[in-house]
Amino acid sequence: MNLLTLAITYPLWASVTSVVYYDLRVRNEGFDLHLLAQGMGAEATRFESAPERPVAPPPESGGFTPPSAQ
Repeated sequence: MNLLTLAITYPLWASVTSVVYYDLRVRNEGFDLHLLAQGMGAEATRFESAPERPVAPPPESGGFTPPSAQ
């Protein structure tokens, strides 16, 4: 019985570990986005992060206003 349990558990554990490793690697490296862009004909360049959006000025009337960055 123990041998049967191990014969089912170990391959399942190895499969799950492999899929999790590949998924984390794809997410960290952005590899899937790179391949998708190449398939659509984009240049093979490294993708830059999105530009920062401008911060809206604080409201004129009351409320908390954070200190300005210098």
